[in-house]
Amino acid sequence: MPLFLESSELSTGTPLIGEAILDTRKDLDVKSFHVTLRLHRHYKKPLHPNCPDCAHDYVQLQRWIFIDSKPMPANGKYPFMFTTRLDNDTPPSVTTPLLDLTYELSAELILATGEPIIWKHNLEVKRSLYRPEILRDDSLRISGTPLNARLSSEQIIRLDKKTHVDFSLSQIRHEKGREIYAWEALGVEWRLEERIEGPLGICARHADEEESEPGSRRQSVCHTIAKGRPPNEWKTFQSDQETTSTLSFEYGPVAKMITKRNKSCACEEASNSALRISHDFVLEVSLSAVTMTSDEPAVSVASNSSRMIRIHRRVILTERQDNSFENLSETLPVYTSIESDLPAYFV
Repeated sequence: MPLFLESSELSTGTPLIGEAILDTRKDLDVKSFHVTLRLHRHYKKPLHPNCPDCAHDYVQLQRWIFIDSKPMPANGKYPFMFTTRLDNDTPPSVTTPLLDLTYELSAELILATGEPIIWKHNLEVKRSLYRPEILRDDSLRISGTPLNARLSSEQIIRLDKKTHVDFSLSQIRHEKGREIYAWEALGVEWRLEERIEGPLGICARHADEEESEPGSRRQSVCHTIAKGRPPNEWKTFQSDQETTSTLSFEYGPVAKMITKRNKSCACEEASNSALRISHDFVLEVSLSAVTMTSDEPAVSVASNSSRMIRIHRRVILTERQDNSFENLSETLPVYTSIESDLPAYFV
């Protein structure tokens, strides 16, 4: 089972408890036996790609020495317990396009003859996020159109579950016999975008040459980890004042959609690693303008105008299954209207 790191404000640390067992088949004269836990930072885009010190950085977190020159009789099992408490500001194991973070646990047995026997294991550590921003439902007038858009979706996305989305467009109704300028939704696409920001890999030697501190230079990358097109199944509701078209759909589970290299990329805000991983849910809606009369809405004529609405909403991707989140603040979604080169109208 993986370890889960909490916030240092909520917990004093995450305990790590393990056991190393020596199973001897013959008499051994052991010179030393120890276990080491270290954090390996692999910078995939370092300042100097040919420098191994720029690309790889190791931090020893703990070392347990169990044997110092001791004979071990044959046909015996010798357990050695080890325990420590991981600082909760230490980053979890994670794989990103810029930086890989891995906990490496190694046991080294050195015989009196000088022959080493080494066992290695990568330790999986995940993060339990806390205090996410809360995104409320919001309605906004789309510039250049008579439309109001409203998006309702979940902010906390669990990788193994489906996520529900409601999106609606509404506009004021017109009197009978009057020519109106309406907008028709042609298609919808959703995607999950991941933004990763981390330090540039640079060793102490090259940092002196560049006259900068290691870790002071940063780089970022944004890429799409999942996307899809829901069925264009709009439901229309009319009142005396307005007409509203609503599209409801589900996407996910995200874990089955993203590529293998991104499966460990939950949101991350660890301070010691200077690594930031955030996600946005993006909804794009293509609109085309048509003219029609209010008493004959089935007869429409295409115009030369089109729009694409792009809505960004901050979301939290997590591998936790429970609801251990604390809601402290609110943030509005960001709506962007983009000129499009789409055809004005599709029949």
